[in-house]
Amino acid sequence: MKLFNKIVDASSIPEHKTSFSILSPLAGKVLPLENAVDTLFANRMFGDGVVIEPAGYQLLAPFNGTVIELSASGNQIRLRSENGLQLMIQLGFDSQLMMGLGFKTKINKGQQFTTSQVLLEFDLNFMKRQLSSVQCPVTLLNSDKIKAIVPHYYKVLAGQDKLMTVYW
Repeated sequence: MKLFNKIVDASSIPEHKTSFSILSPLAGKVLPLENAVDTLFANRMFGDGVVIEPAGYQLLAPFNGTVIELSASGNQIRLRSENGLQLMIQLGFDSQLMMGLGFKTKINKGQQFTTSQVLLEFDLNFMKRQLSSVQCPVTLLNSDKIKAIVPHYYKVLAGQDKLMTVYW
């Protein structure tokens, strides 16, 4: 059962009032969320979005906003944009089992940030040795509030390339 499916092709964007571009928080290859190895993400239980196969070592702010949640182990962060969109970024699957090793937070819960600011650093090589998958799902927690998402499936540079465009 898929809770949300707001993904549309750029040629079939519904009538909308506004749009918002989300920059990629990670460098790497962007894939459809259905390709996530974790079925909870693949079935959109945490909202709609994409999955990134990371290629870098930093997680950058995808927009201006506020940190609404930051896991103690540093493997997951939830962000709110100035317009109210809530984004969750998970660094690898079962990465909480690493107990914070390989993750270095650069920001705190409740703190405001600006686009492309470094929020976290991580040791991708260490993650590859410790985890069954280093895939990083990026999902909109309040995707029920929007009309459509147009993902941009290609290789991206963190803080420079669009990850997805949201319409509401």
